Amino acid sequence: MAVRNRQHVSLDLILKSLPIFPQKILLSISYLSMMIFTSVLIYGGFKFVARGSRQASSALEIPMNYVYVVLPLAGMLIFAYLVKNFYEDVLARR
Repeated sequence: MAVRNRQHVSLDLILKSLPIFPQKILLSISYLSMMIFTSVLIYGGFKFVARGSRQASSALEIPMNYVYVVLPLAGMLIFAYLVKNFYEDVLARR
């Protein structure tokens, strides 16, 4: 929700005081670093899903890969919104 609505933590006091071109450069760096972190989340999430097939939840007695699948799914949703916001904020901005 925070990425979709652009409510994630950011310091934009300095950003808004810069001309448009340096703003685009800083926004690009910010979005690309978040995309890299999200890619790591997706990759690690898939590794958790693979390991979870060999584990069972002690309380629910279901395979843990059903629980861990939320990590790569959430990562893919966050990544998609980051790409959308990157396009709107950096590439389509005049």
